[in-house]
Amino acid sequence: MQQDVTAGADALLTVKEAAAQLKTSTATVYALCASGRLPHLRISTHSIRIASQDLVHFVRSCRGHR
Repeated sequence: MQQDVTAGADALLTVKEAAAQLKTSTATVYALCASGRLPHLRISTHSIRIASQDLVHFVRSCRGHR
């Protein structure tokens, strides 16, 4: 029986989708991932996914730094 690893979990966003939600460039999202400020999953050497809940937490943490 095959198990869906995303069942009941956060949706995984591509870098492009995360950038669109943040209204920024993909380069900024890659930089946030590289710096460790935005948690991410590296699926392969050229593929990153970001949990939607991690994106929400990131935005909330940025709002707290005003």
